[in-house]
Amino acid sequence: MINKEKLSDAMDGIDEKYIAQLTERLAHNKKRQNTTVFKLAGAAACIACVSFVLLWAGTALHSVISTSDDGHGVYYYESSDHDKGEPTIFIAPDGMPIYDSEVTRVLYSDKEAAELTADDENAIIQCDGFQYFKEPGGEAYDSYHDPELFDGGDFKEKMPENNAPYRRLNVGDSICGLTLKKALTVFENHGREQFEQLGTYYTLYMADKDFPDYPNRNFAEFEGSITLEGFLGIDPDGYISFTPTENKLPVMPNGPYYKTQSTYTVANLFDTELYSVGETSEISLTLSNGANIGGIKAGDAAYAQVVISDIAYYMQGEITAKLDNAKVLSDVLWHTE
Repeated sequence: MINKEKLSDAMDGIDEKYIAQLTERLAHNKKRQNTTVFKLAGAAACIACVSFVLLWAGTALHSVISTSDDGHGVYYYESSDHDKGEPTIFIAPDGMPIYDSEVTRVLYSDKEAAELTADDENAIIQCDGFQYFKEPGGEAYDSYHDPELFDGGDFKEKMPENNAPYRRLNVGDSICGLTLKKALTVFENHGREQFEQLGTYYTLYMADKDFPDYPNRNFAEFEGSITLEGFLGIDPDGYISFTPTENKLPVMPNGPYYKTQSTYTVANLFDTELYSVGETSEISLTLSNGANIGGIKAGDAAYAQVVISDIAYYMQGEITAKLDNAKVLSDVLWHTE
């Protein structure tokens, strides 16, 4: 137990360089797991918001002082003995490095994850249990409601932008009312040139054989359902597809070039002239038991409201889901024989 006298002695002798080093460390690791928390009664006035390194019993303890959520107590956090391990060369879409303890396995290299360098081209790491998403931009347009904004597949206005940051979602985390239930993140070293250009090795790898636990090559699967409006169609072979005209789904990075490519795109349903501008191009649908397709038939396309569930991301813009219900809101807008 640390008393106030020992704490005061430690603060008097502290070198400012340790404070700077710890501040930098804390900015890099905002959350610490498995921490031990000690409440320091009566010390708030002198040590609130101070970061320091406490040398105690010959052992350096990386520590931080901060006020509690209610603004009254002051707490001492001792760093965990079980941190994330060693950082790898792989940088995630949230700007943070991937640590070797987060790597499920290494492919196409005999090295350990933390030993890989930019010279180990084609090396791949697989990380189970998390993926990266940003909140949708919200802005969306379509040729049914905004025909004046479209010239065929050309959007006449400036394409919207979504500057929200990507953040890591672990299995069990929620976004847009959906809960992540399974996830795979892959990083492939394409070499120094790509890293220097893009600052990342994040990728959407394609080989089924390399990921036997992900036979459909889904990089994220969600629990929950969501209601969307958009273009619903059935092609002559019975394939059901939906192009949203509302921007309400999470946005996953669109492969290794996510930093240089817009998340917005012009999409159309099948080969029709029904266009939309948003961040989800197409959702391939299968019918839930007893689902209502809204009365449209093979070859038809219409504007509809759908309820979908079991949403899975192959990559941004290529999504599968179950159709739980559909309500057609227009006449048939397109028919293909």
